[in-house]
Amino acid sequence: MTSSGVISNSHKNSAALLLLLSVGFIFSLLSLLAEIKTEAKQEYESTSMQLDKYQSVASRSTEYEENSQALTILFSKNNILYDAKEVSLAVTTLQKELKVRIQQAGIKLLSIQAKSLKQDNDIAITPINIKLHLRADNKKLAQFIHTLETYKPRGFIESLKIQSQRIKNRNKNSDELDVKLEYNVFLVSKNER
Repeated sequence: MTSSGVISNSHKNSAALLLLLSVGFIFSLLSLLAEIKTEAKQEYESTSMQLDKYQSVASRSTEYEENSQALTILFSKNNILYDAKEVSLAVTTLQKELKVRIQQAGIKLLSIQAKSLKQDNDIAITPINIKLHLRADNKKLAQFIHTLETYKPRGFIESLKIQSQRIKNRNKNSDELDVKLEYNVFLVSKNER
């Protein structure tokens, strides 16, 4: 055999090896592309579903806004919401009204704190949280809680903590209850209706 015959066999082996490597590379590249395509398709479907959901919500936003306004007006007419021009004025007025009701019930008011919980200026209804610290006997406390439950505008007792207190008076020992109560009322501004 001549040297050119050896070279040609060597070239054939090299070419076959190169061809085999090229086919393997192309096969792995096609596998990688198929995997990327599958992931992209799944991500596209997920994004498409989210987009459909957001478009559905957005298309109903006017309907939700109209329902919200109708409920606000309905609640205001039925004295479920508290009407006021300013939140700070409403907070002060509610504190005064509660003080009067507490005095009428014969309950000792230790402290009262009220604050607006409004965080977003776009919300037409503002919750007002009132924290009361009271001292009363069982019967007066039950009557006062009933008053709060039937009070208009409607409010909700958020939390109630009652502890028994034994108090020594000059003439006798008496059992009073130490009461910490959180009460929420909802305000709608007259100029927002």
